[in-house]
Parts: sequence; structure tokens; C-alpha cells
Amino acid sequence: MGNTPGLTLLLVGDVVATRRLHAATHAGHFRRFQALANQADAVFGNFETLIHDYESPASHFSGGTWLRAPAAVADDLAELGFTLMSRANNHAMDFGVPALLRTTAELDRAHIAHAGAGRDEAEARTACFAETASGRVALVSVCSTLAEFMAATATADGIPARPGIAPLRFSHAHELPQNDFELLKGIATRRGLNPELFGPDTVFFPPYRFLRGSRHASHTVANPADLGATVRAVTEARRVADIVVLSIHSHDFAGEHETPADFVTHTAHACIEAGASLVVGHGPHVLRGLEIYAGAPILHGLGTFLFQHDNLHRLPADARHKAGLPAHASTADIHAASFNSFHEERFRETAAVLVSFDTNHTALEVTFVPMEIMTTGRWATRGLPIPASPTAAERILHRLATLSAQYECQLTALDGKATWRRQDC
Repeated sequence: MGNTPGLTLLLVGDVVATRRLHAATHAGHFRRFQALANQADAVFGNFETLIHDYESPASHFSGGTWLRAPAAVADDLAELGFTLMSRANNHAMDFGVPALLRTTAELDRAHIAHAGAGRDEAEARTACFAETASGRVALVSVCSTLAEFMAATATADGIPARPGIAPLRFSHAHELPQNDFELLKGIATRRGLNPELFGPDTVFFPPYRFLRGSRHASHTVANPADLGATVRAVTEARRVADIVVLSIHSHDFAGEHETPADFVTHTAHACIEAGASLVVGHGPHVLRGLEIYAGAPILHGLGTFLFQHDNLHRLPADARHKAGLPAHASTADIHAASFNSFHEERFRETAAVLVSFDTNHTALEVTFVPMEIMTTGRWATRGLPIPASPTAAERILHRLATLSAQYECQLTALDGKATWRRQDC
């Protein structure tokens, strides 16, 4: 391996943009981020919103709320330096197919490469590419959260394909000790609940499957077809790119928000074995640890970069019903009744990450730069990232070090940053 720096990526988590960023950019609000972007060959974020003007009805479900951004947000993100964005996430279908396709057109117009959503499954699963002076970067994007409701499909039996996202569906099984399993099965049998779904060692209450075992435990397994399709997309991208990034959007966790579900980690490992240079996770809006697998970094959770979820001016009737509010309630009423937990430290504290590769396209260094999301103060800047205060930075770096240690990955804190560097350097 060489230790001469080659290509560098800047990565952030969820970009929940709902209003223009141009004024904040020219006021210097993003100065720190832009300085980092200037050190990178390509800049990645998860585009967790939709560009539309309410041309289509809202979906009957949403990924939390029903998101919308003006078309100029694509230009604002390009101005900030974004060149690669994932689209497979739980908000991709908030306003149905028209908004999904409008978003595609606007990102294309702004010359931001994007992956994970498309007119059919093949397009959604296909990698996008960023051409840089230091190499070609490919991005493959998949999502597990609400994937059953948003998955793109192929044409079959003369039925047209459905636009949507690249899904990473999974199954969830709960293991129960013998006595507890028999108790549950007995209750289900006496109540006549789906007896045809029972087996000698299984009780199935969709979507929950309970297995006879020796302990209390939970297991998640990626859908074999979706896992295979993701691995194939990575393999194909590797044939024509120097660096391959896999983006996994998943709100699923094992015990705590900071610990990814088993199937997510398994998918990351399988895709690295297939040629992924880097895996980046996002979705639960919290930071997770760094894992190094077969020399490739896995950023298990990048938190949130922009969080303008409570700056929406219009919301569908479903939002009032979901919040338990009357039909005449305003959007401000809905925002006040929702998302209070996002003011917790772990949700508003985040990081931007620089990942450097050597000239052989092998990971050389990973550096975390602490940031905070503004959740109070002027509405003009609420939801935007700022450099973390010294106290918050210390807390963020300690959290990252602790979470990374569970993967036997050591981070070194210096000058308000945390860094992993390959040991042969």
C-alpha cells in the first residue's frame, strides 16, 4: 500500500432542506463547511427532501413529515460544493411519483450526481458517478426504512414498472425461550390468530416473527434478493470507478439508536467484499461509530447536516390527523406538537467527515469535524449547521471514540477533531 494522499471525500449525513440556503451561504454561515469542501475532490450528502410545488397529492404515509424544497435548493447545494447525493430514503415518496421525478430533473439541472431513486428498479439501483481530477467516484444508494412501500419495480407481465427507490428490505425475528414461546403460541391459538401461519417452532404476527429458542434475542436478516442486487450494483460500479461509496439509509437499530441493526452491518461487509471502498450510513439522525472492515471504512451513522423539518409552510391533511390535531390546525401547530425529541443533544450534535484515499484508492485517513445543528434562535438560521462549541466538540469526539471502540477502531483527538489513520502510514 502507498501512503501518498490521493482522492479525498467530504461526507455529511441527512440534508433535510426545505428553504433557500443562498442567503446563509453569502452571509458566511457555511464558511467552515466550505473550507472543508475545498479540501475534497467530491462532497456527499443524503438528499432527504423532495423538490416540488405541490403539483401532486401527498402520499397517505410519510417518513415522518411531508417534505418539500424549492427548486433553487438544488442550486444552493451545488454552490456549497455538493457533487454526490443519495436519494434512497424514507422521504423519497412523500408526494408520490411526480415529486420524485421532479427532484430527479432538478438535481440533474444543477449537475449534482444522485443515486437510489429512479423510474424503475434498474435505474434506482444503478450507480451515479462524480468525475474528479483525482479519480472517478461511484455512489450506490439503498434504503431499508419503509422500503416495502417505496420500492421501485421492474416491468412484469405487461404491467409498467413503478418508480421508487432502491430497497434493502429485511426480516425481523424474535427468539423466545421455550416456556415463553409456548405461552405466546397458546394465546395465539386460543384467539384463532392466523393459525395457518404457525409452525412447530414459529409464531408469525406480521411483520413480527417469533421463534422457539433458548433465550431472548432479536435477529434481522437482509432480503436475499435485495442484498444480491446491491452487491451486484457495487460490483458493476467497481469495474468502472476508482472509488465506490455505498450509502445505506436505515432507521433500524439493535437495542440503541447508536447501534445499527445486524442486517445493515452484514450488508456493509458483503458490499466491501464486493468492491465498495467506503460505506456510509444515515437515517436515525445520530452519530454512530467508525468500523474498519477489510481496510475499508464504515461510517455507521453520520447524523444530520441540515434539519429544516420545522420550517415547512404547507402540510397535508394527513399531518393534522397524525399529530392528533383538528383540521383547522396550522403548520406551526403541527410543528409544535411533533419532533420534540430532536432537541436532544445526540440529535443536534453531528460531524462532517473527510476520508482520504492513497493513490492505490485504499483508505488512508478518516477525520471527524464536530458540528451542531441550530435548533433555537432566529428562524433564518434554525436547522443549519455551525462549528461545534468547545464543550460540544469534546462531547461529540468522546462519543465517537466510545462508539468506534466497540469495533476495535481507535480515534485520536487533536485540535478539536478525531482521526483514524491507517497503521502502516
